[in-house]
Amino acid sequence: MYVPESSGYRKNRTKSGDMNATKSRGGKAAAGGFTLIEMLVVIAIITILLLALFPAMNAAFRNARRGRASHEIASLVAAIKSYHSEYGKWPCPNNGTDDQTFHAASGNPSSADAQAQVINCLTNNPERHVFLDVPARSMVNGFYVDPWGNPYVIVLDTDFNNNCRVSSGSAGEFNNTNILNKSICVWSWGEPGGGIRAAITSW
Repeated sequence: MYVPESSGYRKNRTKSGDMNATKSRGGKAAAGGFTLIEMLVVIAIITILLLALFPAMNAAFRNARRGRASHEIASLVAAIKSYHSEYGKWPCPNNGTDDQTFHAASGNPSSADAQAQVINCLTNNPERHVFLDVPARSMVNGFYVDPWGNPYVIVLDTDFNNNCRVSSGSAGEFNNTNILNKSICVWSWGEPGGGIRAAITSW
C-alpha cells in the first residue's frame, strides 16, 4: 500500500542529501589538489633530474663552443689564403721577414704583432675586398675573438719557406715550435685554464 511521505521527512531527506553531496564535492576538490609534502617531493624530483642533466648540458655547450671555434678558424685560414692569392703577400705590414706571430698584444690593436693588424688587412684592403666577415659579437677592439673572448693567434710564413715558426712569448707552450709544411697557422686556446691540451688548431 502506498503511504505518502510526510513533508517533514522529505525536507530532512533533502537536507541530508545536500549535505552528503557537499561533502562529496569537497572531498573531490581536496583530492585534486597537492599537499605541501607532495609539492616538496615533486620539487625534489625535478631538482635531482636537473642535477643529473647538468653535466650533459654543460658538455653540449662546451662542444658547441669548440665547434664554433673550429669553424671560425677554418674561415680565417681561408680568408688569409684568398688575400695571398689576390695580392701575392700576407695580410700583415711586413713580408719577407722572419715568420710572425700575431696575438692579443695586451689589447693594443696598433701593436706591430697585434692580431688586429691581420684582421684589418682582411677587412680593409686596397681593393676593398671583404675576405673575412667577422660577426659583430666576435669583434672586440679590432681583435677577432674566440667563443671564450680571447683573440685567435695567427702565425704567417712571412719568410716564405713553407714552414711556420712560432716565436712569441704570448704563444705560451707553442713558443719556438716549428710547424712544418704550413704557411698559415691559427689557433684558439679554448677553455680558460686548459693549457695546450684545450687548444683548437688549424693544423
